[in-house]
This record gives sequence, C-alpha cells and structure tokens, in this order.
Amino acid sequence: MDKNTNKIDERLDILSSILESDEKMIVYLYLGFHTKEKLSLDQIAKFMGTSREPVRKRLNKAIEKLQKNPNVKKYFEDYL
Repeated sequence: MDKNTNKIDERLDILSSILESDEKMIVYLYLGFHTKEKLSLDQIAKFMGTSREPVRKRLNKAIEKLQKNPNVKKYFEDYL
C-alpha cells in the first residue's frame, strides 16, 4: 500500500469509530471519499430518499463530532 492509501484507511477508521452509520455515509458522499466526486446535499438527500434539511442537520452534527475529537484534526484539517 502506498502512503495515500494508508492515510485514507486511517481516515475511514476514525470516521467509523466516531460517527453513526448514516452520518458516516453522508460525510463520505459529501466529501467524495470513495468516488472522488463530491455530492451536494440535494444529491445525497435524493440518494437517501429524504429531503435536504435532514441531511444538512446530520452533516452538521457529524462535523461537530469530528471537530471535538483530538485525533481528527491531523487527518481532516483539509476538510473541516
């Protein structure tokens, strides 16, 4: 594995340990972790079968959780 792959794996492990599954999915899609294509809140809402507002609230809650965790800063400073 190269250095980038290791860093991505570490990021995903951290997300998994902090966030609930729906929060994790929203963050993955919003930041484009798996596809390199970032999705909008509207696109994520459509994918999840809901409206934009609940997705926005879950994303904000997830970001708050991540910002409170000391391990997150070194892996996600480019995103938060």
